[in-house]
Amino acid sequence: MDFFEKYISHLSHQYPKLARANEIRTRLSRQLVSDQIVDLPDHIRSQAKAIVCAFFELRQNPIWKSKIETRHSEFTDPHHFSVLMSYDFHIDLKGQLRLIEINTNAAASLFVDALYAAQELENGFTKNYSEAVFNTFLNEYQLTSGSNERPTNMAIVDEHPDQQKGYLEFLMFKELFESRGIPTNILDVADLKFENGNLTCQDKLFSFDLIYNRHTDFYLKNPVSIALRQAILSGSICVTPHPHEYLLLADKTRLLEISKENQLNDINLQPSYLECLNKTLIRSIDLPPGPIDESLWSERKKWFFKPKQSFGSKAAYRGFSISRQVFQNLFDGEYLAQEYVPASKIKFSSASGSDSKEFKMDLRFYVYKNEVQLACARLYQGQVTNTSTPGGGFAAIRWT
Repeated sequence: MDFFEKYISHLSHQYPKLARANEIRTRLSRQLVSDQIVDLPDHIRSQAKAIVCAFFELRQNPIWKSKIETRHSEFTDPHHFSVLMSYDFHIDLKGQLRLIEINTNAAASLFVDALYAAQELENGFTKNYSEAVFNTFLNEYQLTSGSNERPTNMAIVDEHPDQQKGYLEFLMFKELFESRGIPTNILDVADLKFENGNLTCQDKLFSFDLIYNRHTDFYLKNPVSIALRQAILSGSICVTPHPHEYLLLADKTRLLEISKENQLNDINLQPSYLECLNKTLIRSIDLPPGPIDESLWSERKKWFFKPKQSFGSKAAYRGFSISRQVFQNLFDGEYLAQEYVPASKIKFSSASGSDSKEFKMDLRFYVYKNEVQLACARLYQGQVTNTSTPGGGFAAIRWT
């Protein structure tokens, strides 16, 4: 049995309904997960925990929150947090984690969880990830409802969910929730309706009280998002991840602000947290509308360009290979430039030892509040992170 078949066997054990429906085997790509194990020193794990705690302290800081919320008052604090956040890093030449981005909509954690089982490795952060992540949803709901009750009907929403690359994971979450007694639907965000304080769907007779929001219209500005937006603004329904959490941490404008010199000096953040943030942050600058910045063009190889309101490597460009026309277009959109910190490289030998293959690598840590729950490496070749490299994909980490 090759590794992929072993992996499918573990997924099938964890999600038997999907296995019986043959959803796993027909929908899972071989290039999503790697059979390699990445060995990393334990100080990297300690760094990640410290960085996550520092950002959570920043998120909780009343002066910082007031600064952000005063400028962006539409989505007020719902008094809960965000499930399935992730912090993505490169490791620099000094062995320091450098933050690439924070996500409030991180995918693939359930695939990574099964990967550890297939590799017969400990998670390194939680003993039972599926139970831990389920409890984060319960906590979000109970913080909203002010009770210890469970939600009665849950929905996982996205735009055209059955066409999304993550649809199999939606099905896995549905099985996870329903195995614990919570009826769950997977719905198109455009089919939602908000009337009389209830969020419903066109073909459902009941309302939903907990929404797992996978839609990447982070501030819900598009017309298809209107019902979800109304539900959030009403404050009567738990929606997680919530735009307020994106505003405080994952909006890339925050990286621009935090990386400015002395920006955090007047918010009474503990020196240890400030030091931690300064070590991990990568210098970022804004690209204001207007003509090309010729000095930035001449130094473009030192920079990586990404949209402020995007995620992953979508519409991102490495300065080394960018054309002048594309570079000009960046000044017509909402882009920032981030100092280029190259991904570390790792080699794996074949079973026979006769040859080896080199991959680029970044790290992802799945987080709730100030707690890391799961981690993985992402192995790839090419300009940006992808799951299209043979032998690459998500990889389990062995902490040494």
